[in-house]
Amino acid sequence: KNLEQGTYFSWTYGDEAILEQRPASSTVKVDLEMKGYLVEWRYDRENNSYVRYLGGLPHRDESGGFIVAKNIVVQTVPATVLDEHLRLKMDTVGQGEAELCKDGACRPAEWRKNSVSARTRYYDENGNELSFNRGTTWVEVVRPGTDVTP
Repeated sequence: KNLEQGTYFSWTYGDEAILEQRPASSTVKVDLEMKGYLVEWRYDRENNSYVRYLGGLPHRDESGGFIVAKNIVVQTVPATVLDEHLRLKMDTVGQGEAELCKDGACRPAEWRKNSVSARTRYYDENGNELSFNRGTTWVEVVRPGTDVTP
């Protein structure tokens, strides 16, 4: 079918904060405005990771394990309600605000994505690309006005 191999551009990764530099506790809350859908990412200092809670209960995967991530990104994108079922069209191409949480702390970021096939990149206030800790990264894509408490 004359397909060509695409080019994959990885995110940047760095070293994790040492235990003494990590906060004792931290929680990132994302209120999805629907009963039972308050998302909380509770920081685990020893493992330097976040455990996902949904509606106050640990969010588990299909096999019953906890959903855990080293990095949490909360990315705000323009959204339009499509129908009476409140389905959303989320515009993930462009740029906008985000929060990057790792090592028990969050920082403001800007996301940029130039095309549907491009990888979303995250930058600090000076335009420098942000790095992630090695491991799972979870991106919470939310619409403007979503209550996020880092």
